[in-house]
Amino acid sequence: MWAAGVSIPAPSTRTQPLAGDRRKHVVVVDDDTVTLELVERTLSTYRVSPARDAREALAILSTAEPVDLLLTDYLMPMMTGEELVHRAREYRPGLAVLILTGHGTAVADAEPAWWAAERHMAKPFRLDALRAAVASLIG
Repeated sequence: MWAAGVSIPAPSTRTQPLAGDRRKHVVVVDDDTVTLELVERTLSTYRVSPARDAREALAILSTAEPVDLLLTDYLMPMMTGEELVHRAREYRPGLAVLILTGHGTAVADAEPAWWAAERHMAKPFRLDALRAAVASLIG
């Protein structure tokens, strides 16, 4: 729970693993810094690379560094989560994806086949449900 007026530090931008860090790597994308920080903290048992937009995410995904999961918001400026997933899979075919959105019904109506094929969670979500969804995708 975040208190009104409390300053939330910007998520870390470190994408280089610490020497010997063998944890599964999750790229988390959300234009809302509070959500980004919350997800980063919730998934602290994984190595998390936060990205505030699709451009930052694609910069991480275009490197040779292993990535186990792309966890992305759907509705973001400049590029939707669907567009990001398509672009990400150009670099990494078969990349595991989890989409977080508060607009699932609208997305399902607009892109039913794509939406049905991708794992997704509705916002707001329970933290334990997020951990369980990530674990089911990448262990």
